[in-house]
Amino acid sequence: MRIPRDFDRWMFDYKEGNLSHSENSYFENYISENPQLNSDAEAWNNSYVRKQSITYPGISSLQKEKKLKVYYTWAVILLLAITSSFGSYNYLNRSGINLYNLRQVKLNFEPANIHVPFKINRTKSKLEKLVIQETKETSKTNLNSIELSDITTNSNYSTKNSPNKNTDSQDLKEIEVNKISNSVNLNSKNNSASYINNPSFREVTEKSTNSKFKRKHKKSFLRTIKRGLRKIERISGYPIGLINLRDPEFLTPTANLFDINSGFVGGNGTTRFDSKYRTQWLGSENNLQTSVLNFDTYIKSIRGGIGVSLNSGNFNNGLLTDNKVSLIYSPKFAISSKLIFEPAVKLSLGLMTLNQSKININNTLEIQRGQLIKTFHSNDIFTANNLWYKDYGLGFVLNSEIFYFGFNADNLAKHKQSIYGENNHTEINYTAILGMDYQSRNKNMILSPFITYQNNSFKNELWTGVNFKYHLLTLGGGYSTKNDFSASLGIKTSNFKLSYQYDMTTSVLTSQKMGSHSIGLRINTTRKQ
Repeated sequence: MRIPRDFDRWMFDYKEGNLSHSENSYFENYISENPQLNSDAEAWNNSYVRKQSITYPGISSLQKEKKLKVYYTWAVILLLAITSSFGSYNYLNRSGINLYNLRQVKLNFEPANIHVPFKINRTKSKLEKLVIQETKETSKTNLNSIELSDITTNSNYSTKNSPNKNTDSQDLKEIEVNKISNSVNLNSKNNSASYINNPSFREVTEKSTNSKFKRKHKKSFLRTIKRGLRKIERISGYPIGLINLRDPEFLTPTANLFDINSGFVGGNGTTRFDSKYRTQWLGSENNLQTSVLNFDTYIKSIRGGIGVSLNSGNFNNGLLTDNKVSLIYSPKFAISSKLIFEPAVKLSLGLMTLNQSKININNTLEIQRGQLIKTFHSNDIFTANNLWYKDYGLGFVLNSEIFYFGFNADNLAKHKQSIYGENNHTEINYTAILGMDYQSRNKNMILSPFITYQNNSFKNELWTGVNFKYHLLTLGGGYSTKNDFSASLGIKTSNFKLSYQYDMTTSVLTSQKMGSHSIGLRINTTRKQ
């Protein structure tokens, strides 16, 4: 017996009374010899719940006595049946009706012998003649059978009154035939009227045909739709997989994922490094070269994702440089099993540097696409070549099983840009996104449409596009309301992505369309299922 190792099992059986007398004594002696187990034994005693017998007062009054209602009901039904039987028998006897003759006539005179098909359209007179002729023949046979039965039963009458038998029987037959003929005429009129008042066979046939045609037409229309859907499903790799892969890519100029919406930080479920280099309007005076390095991951202990973004911009070969670091935190809230709300907050700290030897007085610059900035006037005094700034942004992403939606607001503090000139500030940039993914059954083909909308004081445009992935190859394109376009080409695996993007955008300063080039590289860990 290994009590120290199986103490809890022994204590459970001891409390439940599952031990034998010898085992019970042995266990009690063991506890008394080992006082270090007193705390465990006391804990078991405090947690043990004894069975209590509960009595409910007045429980006998809740039981209802069974009454003999069933027997009373059957007795009343039987009494009514007997009473109705005797009453019907006395009524028929008092009326002078011979039950035996009625039974014989009923056996031979049945409506089933008169065969009038409903589908044949006959006139009233023809139907009456047919009913009367067939009924008279049936009634004659019934009278003959009745006469023979009367003759056999009344033997005394046949022997004593033989001279008048033929005359009386003939008179009786004529009287009975007239009575039956009258009754047949009434029945034939009723029967013929019931058929005449009914709708014609043609009308009924037309209605039934129309209803059947409508049902068949409805079924054929639904079948046509289902066949079309099946063909579309077979073409795309059945079934059509509307899904949210939570790995978006936006083919817009300066498309840094965390600048579009900071709620994507940690939403992929992996640890990823993402870098991007872009040269805007190469060869022009407003050429801008930007480099971006992003890092983000999801940390389970804080129930959210954290990210770091490094941005470096070089305008016009060193005339102006802008270096910025951003810290992002995005908690994840599961509204339901199919809906996740991901808000985010971003804090940014940056440094702008101006090269006075390259700047021209009273000049206009277009550093950001669509934003025109005036430089210093001739009578202004340069106060500094460097400018530190800080700013913040807020955003959210709503992820479901089949789509995602998000909104982001950046530069909420509207930090100063006095290094360019007097009273220059950044503008708040608002961005809204919507997208989804279509994935084939074998997961070799993915189609990812998206919509983005950007708004600020100098830019208001809508971009829509789609990314296509087949095995490792990726293709994509986008178009804007400003008649700008973008295209991309690359390769993508579960842990690696390399892409090239080209876009043609319009410069507000020169009113010309110029091309820009960018290349991106991403490395990430495997997503945890």
